Amino acid sequence: MDISLWVLQIILAIKFLSVSINHGLRQSRTEMQNAKMKLGKSAPVLLRLAALGSLIGVLGLVLPGLLRTWGFLLPLAAAWLAVMLAFALVLHVRSREKPMIIADIILMMMAVIVAYGRWVLWPLN
Repeated sequence: MDISLWVLQIILAIKFLSVSINHGLRQSRTEMQNAKMKLGKSAPVLLRLAALGSLIGVLGLVLPGLLRTWGFLLPLAAAWLAVMLAFALVLHVRSREKPMIIADIILMMMAVIVAYGRWVLWPLN
């Protein structure tokens, strides 16, 4: 079970690291330009907040396990990412981006499994 949770954590960490880079540093790409048009004037701020939140979530997924300390942060980080994905799901539904909706649902399920697994089933001490 521990290995399964680690695999899910690593997949989530890689995905959210790429989200953090794309939303924070690569806002000039065409996909991000479409998102900026749909979100309006607050888009750069919202995208940078999403990037920062994703980076915090990645650190919370990886560091407690590597350092073997502050194990309570890991399920909190997974829950945080699930909440962020819920907001992303709402935005992608409003934008009618079907591939992103499916990806959000899958990633949200993975984050909920990690949060529940680390909180209840296999907590890090």
